[in-house]
Amino acid sequence: MKKTVLVFLVLLTGGCAANHVIPDKDYTFRDSSRQNEAFRVAFDQDGNPYANDWRERPIQVENNFCFRRCNFQLRYERYDNFIYTPDMDEQILDEYAAVINEALSEKSKLVFFVHGYNNSYDEIDRMMEQFHHAIYPAGSDDAVIVEVVWDGLASAGWFSHWFKSLTYSNLAGQFGVRRLLNRIDGADKSLFFVTHSRGAGVAMSALFDPVYDSGIVGPNGQKPPESDADYEAFSGEFNKISLIMMAPALGKGHFKDELADELPANTSLTLVLKNRDEATSKLVMSKLFGTTVAGYDSGLVKELERDGVVHVERLGKDGRGFFDDHMYKSYLDKAIAREIFRKHGL
Repeated sequence: MKKTVLVFLVLLTGGCAANHVIPDKDYTFRDSSRQNEAFRVAFDQDGNPYANDWRERPIQVENNFCFRRCNFQLRYERYDNFIYTPDMDEQILDEYAAVINEALSEKSKLVFFVHGYNNSYDEIDRMMEQFHHAIYPAGSDDAVIVEVVWDGLASAGWFSHWFKSLTYSNLAGQFGVRRLLNRIDGADKSLFFVTHSRGAGVAMSALFDPVYDSGIVGPNGQKPPESDADYEAFSGEFNKISLIMMAPALGKGHFKDELADELPANTSLTLVLKNRDEATSKLVMSKLFGTTVAGYDSGLVKELERDGVVHVERLGKDGRGFFDDHMYKSYLDKAIAREIFRKHGL
């Protein structure tokens, strides 16, 4: 009972404010600060990509620190933000893909790092650095890294904004990352996603159409059903595809019955879990506020593992404290995590 009351207090206080995950003034597509060949692609709430010079464009922004209703979309009718036209949107992705293809031409691995929900842009930068260090501590001569930044809002209290995050993560994958992947020449390459928390929703939605709730509205007020022609199907060709998802904040909607038929060929799904995770289990309400029962050793996970849908790597529990077991550091700090990455081909 005490835990239930605590969750509702967090829910209530978390509704006071929210900040968007918006690229800073130093944002650039090529991330030269890393020891690996790395690029960073940021997407807005609708899955539209930011250009390098986005701050130089006359885009109106609803207050970055806002109450009740928060919007930040590069194409937003209320503010006539149509200087970012659909053609320009496609041109940005064409330019990004051309650079990635050139970098990838003599390498065999394309690796996407995807952060979770409720991270500030500065925290995302630190997280990406730790991804690099944990997976390729000495750098890599055979991998091109793409750091995906998506806008799921960020605030001191999480739960009240979680509903929006469920939408934005799906759009970032289905409408954002997917369009980039469809431009990559990957026929003899291996594609990897390394994700934390709700970043798994971005990765999964890039490969197949997720299930949306009835009230969801996508870009320019359109509902994103599977039959909507504006949401192109995944057509990327890769030698193999591997998703390694740490503490995946997912539910049954991403593991629908048709999943085996819809996933691209040679795709493997790996869940990296602890036996208990206060964030994805939401203490006592794992199926409320958008189910996230795939993020810990739940009955759904055991069912998926038994049916051969996923491979599960179990890390045990750190006992670091309330929610700390869920944080990306508690996964990447573990020596066994590095072993898991190697085991799955990174």
